[in-house]
Amino acid sequence: MQGIANTSVLLHDSRYLTMRLVDDGALAILYARRTTEPFPSIDVTTAELTAVLNAVARVVDRSRAGVLYDLRAVSGRNEESFDRLFFARRDELYGGFHRVALLVRSSVGRMQVERLFTSPTLRVRAFLDEEGARGYLYEETDTW
Repeated sequence: MQGIANTSVLLHDSRYLTMRLVDDGALAILYARRTTEPFPSIDVTTAELTAVLNAVARVVDRSRAGVLYDLRAVSGRNEESFDRLFFARRDELYGGFHRVALLVRSSVGRMQVERLFTSPTLRVRAFLDEEGARGYLYEETDTW
């Protein structure tokens, strides 16, 4: 059952991404929200990923945390260099979390992120609605 937030901590805030950890006692949820600002280069993207990983490593017990990542504001990129970077760091970014729920704008967006996130080590699903995404994070058993 979802409780009332006991703690809320801002972990990261940049022109590309805001990330907050909310712990209601039952589950800690890492809320990440992409802004409309696109990453201008691989170097900037790499630096942002490193900053995010450092912020999460300091305070998050991944085994009892879920991720709700809102991607609705950003336009997707279909560039090989960005895909390579993502695939190289995907498990480092999302591995070990209880579950990861991705919020997208459209069915096409859902297909794109499911392609990027398909991995035997990750429990990730894409959603068009926030209520469904939150519900997924609190589920105890897999619904594959």
